[in-house]
Amino acid sequence: MKIQGRPKPINKQMRVLATLRSKFTDIGPASTVVRHAALLGTGAVFAQAIQALATPILGRLYEPKVYGLWALLLSVAAIPSALGGFRYELALLLSKTDSERARVLLLQTICNVLTTGLTVGIILLVGRWVATIVGSGALLPYMYAVPLLVFFTGASAAAMNWLTSAKQFGRLAKFRAAQSISTAGIQLGAAVLCGGRVVALVAGGVCGLLLPLLLLVKPVVALSRSVRPGALSIARVWSCAAAHRRFPLFVVPYGYIGVLRERGLIMLLGIYATTRDIGLYSLALRLAYVPVTLISAAVSPIVYQRAAQDYGR
Repeated sequence: MKIQGRPKPINKQMRVLATLRSKFTDIGPASTVVRHAALLGTGAVFAQAIQALATPILGRLYEPKVYGLWALLLSVAAIPSALGGFRYELALLLSKTDSERARVLLLQTICNVLTTGLTVGIILLVGRWVATIVGSGALLPYMYAVPLLVFFTGASAAAMNWLTSAKQFGRLAKFRAAQSISTAGIQLGAAVLCGGRVVALVAGGVCGLLLPLLLLVKPVVALSRSVRPGALSIARVWSCAAAHRRFPLFVVPYGYIGVLRERGLIMLLGIYATTRDIGLYSLALRLAYVPVTLISAAVSPIVYQRAAQDYGR
């Protein structure tokens, strides 16, 4: 018996699905989006699989308190890293030509160097105080690795946004996989050689950011050769900074909110808990983020690139 006056749930669901499908197809041709997502997803699965497999092994090779010190060091480095290249790397997604990309890359690198230099000065002046504030004086010998983490984090962000802007999703997938392989490989190898000390985790973290960047030396050289004469002049770079000034103005404060959200609890644990507690928490958090990171790594670069391409429509 047919009941009158009640909405049909199936019709409502179909309308919602039709709306979502139309929004998805607005991003670009479905075949292109799926192909790029599959490519990035394969690289992301490989990278996350390495991380997931390495985590329990690293948990055996390193004591929880060692992981706790490493988590605190990353939390300290996250503060200047949120400034990094003044977030100008996001302007790469709006670049249409190789000359524009090269100009933004140069601008972001200059700002990244300035942030790194400022970090060096702060570490030299108040490094001991900072280590004490976050709850562990044992962190002081490793504070000098913070500027390296800051610089290579900024350089990696620029590299990934450049590859996204240029639609080099295959190279981006290899870049991310190389980060996981080099980080996990060096941390595992250094644990055997150094006896599971903090310096092994620090070396793995720094080299895990540095080594994948070496794979991009040749493409960057090729990019510089394709740039028009005068495209990288001081006046052009300054004009680029002014044109994209909203990125440091709005995105940098938002980045610090993200740091507070992601690293604030670890810093609080540094004050009120032991480094062993912090280590166990960071290991659990690392595994918990695997599925979220997998989905984000497969989809977000494509959405960013297409959204930036259609900016202004």
